[in-house]
Amino acid sequence: MKLNVPGQYLQAVLDALPSMRAPTVSKLADQAYYAVETVVERNVVNVLIPKLKSIGPRTSWSWRSPRSSSRPAVRGRFRR
Repeated sequence: MKLNVPGQYLQAVLDALPSMRAPTVSKLADQAYYAVETVVERNVVNVLIPKLKSIGPRTSWSWRSPRSSSRPAVRGRFRR
């Protein structure tokens, strides 16, 4: 799962993400946002997206199933 997260919500999003190890976090060109990338189990995604929406960031996200690397990523927007 990949997300672009406003800095003020970064720690809350990191706390909510289940991760096998620490997620990858990179500062974006717009210094107010961070790119967050992590591996999550497929059966967790349906629960995770509403949980992330409830945190409050308006952020873009994408998710790609590891079984279907030839299919395009699912994309969306969190809005509050």
